[in-house]
Amino acid sequence: METLPAHRDRSALSVDASSQRSLESLALGAGTVASIASAFVALLVFQLRSVPISGPGSLGQYAA
Repeated sequence: METLPAHRDRSALSVDASSQRSLESLALGAGTVASIASAFVALLVFQLRSVPISGPGSLGQYAA
């Protein structure tokens, strides 16, 4: 089994950790944008009125 020198291990780990953090930050940002966009569309569609869970014009119809 071949082992890498210690300085190569550390640099590889720091790059991987950095790229994982940036990927996670990107995913959190995308989730935030999607949540805000969904809330905005829901406000436009339902106009702050009460809607049924099932049936025509219901929340379930839009969720599907």
